[in-house]
Amino acid sequence: MKELQEDTSFSQEIDAWVDGGYSYNHPPIHVMQTPLSLQLVGVKPLPVYVDPSKLRKTMLTNHPEITPEILKQLPEALRDPMMIFRSKTQPDRIVVALSLKDSQGVEILVPFALDKPKVWEQANIITAIYGKDDRHGRPRYSWYKDNIKDGFLLYANRKKLLSFSYPPGSNSPWKSKRTASLPII
Repeated sequence: MKELQEDTSFSQEIDAWVDGGYSYNHPPIHVMQTPLSLQLVGVKPLPVYVDPSKLRKTMLTNHPEITPEILKQLPEALRDPMMIFRSKTQPDRIVVALSLKDSQGVEILVPFALDKPKVWEQANIITAIYGKDDRHGRPRYSWYKDNIKDGFLLYANRKKLLSFSYPPGSNSPWKSKRTASLPII
Protein backbone atom coordinates (compact mmCIF):
# COMPACT_ATOMS: atom_id res chain seq x y z
CA MET A 1 0.00 0.00 0.00
CA LYS A 2 2.78 2.44 0.96
CA GLU A 3 4.64 1.64 -2.27
CA LEU A 4 1.54 2.36 -4.35
CA GLN A 5 1.12 5.72 -2.57
CA GLU A 6 4.80 6.56 -3.21
CA ASP A 7 4.48 5.64 -6.88
CA THR A 8 1.27 7.68 -7.28
CA SER A 9 2.78 10.68 -5.52
CA PHE A 10 5.93 10.55 -7.69
CA SER A 11 3.84 10.17 -10.85
CA GLN A 12 1.75 13.21 -9.86
CA GLU A 13 4.90 15.26 -9.16
CA ILE A 14 6.28 14.34 -12.59
CA ASP A 15 2.98 15.33 -14.23
CA ALA A 16 2.96 18.67 -12.38
CA TRP A 17 6.57 19.34 -13.38
CA VAL A 18 5.90 18.48 -17.04
CA ASP A 19 2.68 20.55 -17.03
CA GLY A 20 4.73 23.42 -15.58
CA GLY A 21 6.97 23.39 -18.65
CA TYR A 22 9.89 21.36 -17.19
CA SER A 23 10.61 24.27 -14.89
CA TYR A 24 14.02 24.72 -13.29
CA ASN A 25 12.22 26.45 -10.43
CA HIS A 26 10.19 23.39 -9.44
CA PRO A 27 11.19 22.13 -5.98
CA PRO A 28 13.20 18.90 -5.70
CA ILE A 29 11.04 15.91 -6.57
CA HIS A 30 10.63 13.25 -3.91
CA VAL A 31 10.98 9.89 -5.65
CA MET A 32 10.59 7.47 -2.73
CA GLN A 33 12.20 6.29 0.48
CA THR A 34 15.41 4.36 -0.14
CA PRO A 35 14.25 0.90 -1.17
CA LEU A 36 15.39 -2.26 0.60
CA SER A 37 17.36 -3.27 -2.50
CA LEU A 38 19.71 -0.32 -1.95
CA GLN A 39 19.76 -0.72 1.82
CA LEU A 40 21.07 -4.29 1.32
CA VAL A 41 24.32 -2.81 -0.05
CA GLY A 42 24.68 -0.30 2.79
CA VAL A 43 22.73 2.73 1.55
CA LYS A 44 21.12 4.61 4.44
CA PRO A 45 17.30 4.55 4.52
CA LEU A 46 16.85 8.21 3.60
CA PRO A 47 14.40 9.94 1.27
CA VAL A 48 15.37 9.78 -2.41
CA TYR A 49 15.13 13.00 -4.42
CA VAL A 50 15.89 14.14 -7.94
CA ASP A 51 16.60 17.74 -8.93
CA PRO A 52 14.26 18.99 -11.70
CA SER A 53 17.19 20.73 -13.39
CA LYS A 54 18.89 17.32 -13.78
CA LEU A 55 15.67 15.86 -15.20
CA ARG A 56 15.26 18.76 -17.61
CA LYS A 57 18.82 18.38 -18.89
CA THR A 58 18.36 14.63 -19.20
CA MET A 59 14.98 14.61 -20.93
CA LEU A 60 15.25 17.67 -23.14
CA THR A 61 18.94 17.70 -24.03
CA ASN A 62 21.13 14.69 -23.32
CA HIS A 63 18.73 11.75 -23.22
CA PRO A 64 15.34 12.48 -24.82
CA GLU A 65 14.76 8.71 -24.88
CA ILE A 66 13.85 9.06 -21.18
CA THR A 67 10.18 10.03 -21.37
CA PRO A 68 7.85 11.06 -18.54
CA GLU A 69 6.06 7.70 -18.82
CA ILE A 70 9.35 5.83 -18.45
CA LEU A 71 10.37 8.10 -15.60
CA LYS A 72 7.15 7.30 -13.71
CA GLN A 73 8.24 3.64 -13.56
CA LEU A 74 11.44 4.53 -11.71
CA PRO A 75 10.34 3.77 -8.10
CA GLU A 76 9.12 0.29 -8.99
CA ALA A 77 12.29 -0.44 -10.98
CA LEU A 78 14.53 0.78 -8.13
CA ARG A 79 12.83 -1.63 -5.72
CA ASP A 80 13.97 -4.55 -7.89
CA PRO A 81 17.16 -3.53 -9.76
CA MET A 82 19.17 -5.75 -12.05
CA MET A 83 22.56 -4.72 -10.59
CA ILE A 84 24.12 -2.21 -8.20
CA PHE A 85 27.70 -0.99 -8.62
CA ARG A 86 30.07 1.16 -6.59
CA SER A 87 31.01 4.18 -8.66
CA LYS A 88 34.45 4.00 -10.26
CA THR A 89 34.94 7.74 -9.99
CA GLN A 90 33.05 8.94 -6.88
CA PRO A 91 33.56 7.13 -3.54
CA ASP A 92 30.23 8.40 -2.13
CA ARG A 93 28.15 7.16 -5.08
CA ILE A 94 26.57 4.06 -6.49
CA VAL A 95 25.14 3.27 -9.91
CA VAL A 96 21.94 1.25 -10.12
CA ALA A 97 21.36 -0.74 -13.31
CA LEU A 98 17.69 -1.35 -14.01
CA SER A 99 15.87 -3.76 -16.27
CA LEU A 100 13.65 -0.74 -17.09
CA LYS A 101 14.45 0.38 -20.63
CA ASP A 102 14.45 3.75 -22.34
CA SER A 103 12.42 4.39 -25.50
CA GLN A 104 15.24 2.90 -27.62
CA GLY A 105 15.17 -0.37 -25.64
CA VAL A 106 18.38 0.24 -23.68
CA GLU A 107 18.53 -0.60 -19.97
CA ILE A 108 18.62 2.46 -17.72
CA LEU A 109 21.36 3.42 -15.25
CA VAL A 110 20.65 5.61 -12.22
CA PRO A 111 23.67 7.08 -10.39
CA PHE A 112 23.11 8.18 -6.78
CA ALA A 113 25.00 10.60 -4.53
CA LEU A 114 24.58 9.09 -1.07
CA ASP A 115 23.71 10.64 2.28
CA LYS A 116 23.89 14.27 1.13
CA PRO A 117 22.90 17.21 3.30
CA LYS A 118 20.42 19.33 1.39
CA VAL A 119 18.53 22.43 2.41
CA TRP A 120 15.32 20.45 2.68
CA GLU A 121 16.77 17.35 4.46
CA GLN A 122 19.48 14.67 4.44
CA ALA A 123 18.85 12.53 1.35
CA ASN A 124 20.08 10.13 -1.29
CA ILE A 125 20.11 12.07 -4.56
CA ILE A 126 19.59 10.72 -8.06
CA THR A 127 22.22 12.51 -10.14
CA ALA A 128 21.20 11.23 -13.60
CA ILE A 129 18.92 8.81 -15.44
CA TYR A 130 19.97 7.43 -18.80
CA GLY A 131 20.25 4.39 -21.03
CA LYS A 132 23.86 3.20 -21.26
CA ASP A 133 24.15 2.73 -25.01
CA ASP A 134 26.94 2.21 -27.51
CA ARG A 135 25.95 5.33 -29.52
CA HIS A 136 24.10 3.06 -31.95
CA GLY A 137 21.06 2.50 -29.73
CA ARG A 138 22.26 -0.81 -28.31
CA PRO A 139 23.26 -1.52 -24.69
CA ARG A 140 26.92 -0.80 -24.00
CA TYR A 141 27.74 -4.26 -22.64
CA SER A 142 31.42 -3.41 -22.18
CA TRP A 143 30.51 -0.96 -19.39
CA TYR A 144 28.76 -3.69 -17.42
CA LYS A 145 31.45 -6.26 -18.15
CA ASP A 146 34.27 -3.90 -17.10
CA ASN A 147 32.53 -2.94 -13.86
CA ILE A 148 31.99 -6.58 -12.97
CA LYS A 149 35.55 -7.56 -13.91
CA ASP A 150 36.99 -4.62 -11.93
CA GLY A 151 35.11 -5.61 -8.77
CA PHE A 152 32.58 -2.77 -8.59
CA LEU A 153 29.53 -5.03 -8.54
CA LEU A 154 27.79 -4.89 -5.16
CA TYR A 155 24.55 -6.70 -5.97
CA ALA A 156 22.99 -8.63 -8.80
CA ASN A 157 19.57 -10.10 -9.29
CA ARG A 158 20.80 -13.26 -11.00
CA LYS A 159 17.45 -14.02 -12.58
CA LYS A 160 17.37 -10.57 -14.24
CA LEU A 161 21.07 -10.71 -15.00
CA LEU A 162 20.75 -13.98 -16.88
CA SER A 163 17.89 -12.60 -18.96
CA PHE A 164 19.89 -9.44 -19.78
CA SER A 165 20.43 -9.84 -23.51
CA TYR A 166 24.12 -10.14 -24.28
CA PRO A 167 25.31 -10.26 -27.90
CA PRO A 168 25.11 -13.78 -29.35
CA GLY A 169 28.45 -15.54 -29.73
CA SER A 170 30.13 -13.40 -27.05
CA ASN A 171 31.52 -14.50 -23.71
CA SER A 172 28.84 -13.51 -21.25
CA PRO A 173 30.27 -11.84 -18.13
CA TRP A 174 27.04 -12.73 -16.32
CA LYS A 175 28.14 -16.32 -15.89
CA SER A 176 31.47 -15.41 -14.26
CA LYS A 177 32.67 -16.69 -10.87
CA ARG A 178 32.04 -13.21 -9.45
CA THR A 179 28.32 -13.27 -10.35
CA ALA A 180 27.84 -17.00 -9.69
CA SER A 181 28.63 -16.48 -6.00
CA LEU A 182 26.04 -13.74 -5.57
CA PRO A 183 22.83 -14.65 -3.75
CA ILE A 184 19.69 -14.94 -5.83
CA ILE A 185 17.52 -12.05 -4.77
